[in-house]
Amino acid sequence: MNKLLLSFLIFSLSLYSQEKNTISEFGVKIEFQFDNNTFPNSWLNDEINGTAKSLDSSEIERSKKIILKALNKYPKDFLLENLKKVIILKKMEFYGQPYGGTNSTSTIYLCNDGDKNGYTDFWMEQKFHHEFSSIIFRNYSYTFDKKKWTSYNHSKIEYGISGVDVIKNGKASTSFDMELNKKGFLYLYATSSIEEDFNSFAENLFLSSQGFWEAVNSNKRIKKKTNQIIDFYSKIRNSFNKEYFKRLSKD
Repeated sequence: MNKLLLSFLIFSLSLYSQEKNTISEFGVKIEFQFDNNTFPNSWLNDEINGTAKSLDSSEIERSKKIILKALNKYPKDFLLENLKKVIILKKMEFYGQPYGGTNSTSTIYLCNDGDKNGYTDFWMEQKFHHEFSSIIFRNYSYTFDKKKWTSYNHSKIEYGISGVDVIKNGKASTSFDMELNKKGFLYLYATSSIEEDFNSFAENLFLSSQGFWEAVNSNKRIKKKTNQIIDFYSKIRNSFNKEYFKRLSKD
């Protein structure tokens, strides 16, 4: 193979890779490969020991469609201000535990090991909103009244140390719990921290699980938290009002 042809092939493959990994209309990059630059350096120390596997090529197109649908629920300028990259991998592990999703300053990391293994379209999109809400929670924390939020919790429930400890102790359930609903929480994992509690409501506003709005209407504590988080988002963008989220739930 002559040098000119080889150079052309390398250039073509580079363009294909860039096109495949970028969603230009939203200005957010999507990547599917795991390498030495995927995780922040601080995630590679002996304690966290972040490891992962690249996404199977057969799941790339489905993953892109799911993320496109999720991104389309946010104004473009809002995305440009808060999100630079979405990295979808087959598997991730931190602290010796498997993770379905996590986030850094402006990057979301998600897992997709196939629909048949539980990584459904619904699960992946809701996980995207869950992780993105953590970025929003940090970036606009000055507008969120944490004291008011925690006042809606039952007095006998206190937040845990962190989500990591909950995962290690096998208490990371995200199934709706009617008894916990009465105490102001959607599910067990939400009791791990105020951020995870916030995440549980945000993910259901942008893609509601069955029973979410019923829980809002039947539990005063859940309703108060829902109203507070909607107010939080509406202060960031006027379009994020209750009517908008109700419309998303119908769609």
